[in-house]
Amino acid sequence: MPTRQASALAGVSRAPQPASPGPRPAPANKLTTQEEALILETLNSERFVDQAPEQIYAVLLSEGTYLFSVSAMYRLLRREKQMAERRRQARQQPGKSRNWSRTSPERCSPGTSRNSLGRPRGPTLTRT
Repeated sequence: MPTRQASALAGVSRAPQPASPGPRPAPANKLTTQEEALILETLNSERFVDQAPEQIYAVLLSEGTYLFSVSAMYRLLRREKQMAERRRQARQQPGKSRNWSRTSPERCSPGTSRNSLGRPRGPTLTRT
């Protein structure tokens, strides 16, 4: 029996039913605020401050400790806006430009070789 006839006989619409309105209930395995605080404290500790969540997870697991999943770490770091690079980065000095300019096509940049015809691979860029 075609769907059109079956829905007409049953007195229901053929369109899919919309999702139930209103907020969804909290999952049963949701982290408590104490657990979230423990995760953030561990991630931001001096020992793990410059490591990725996968590395932290592996270290803790090798020590026989399971505190939380990698996805929980990422979720909390994203929420706390700490998802940037966790390692200490060198900063560019203020007022110093990082422009690049082309040099002559005859020059071969350091660390590269010439092609089979003995010519350089192309123009190189040098910092000005």
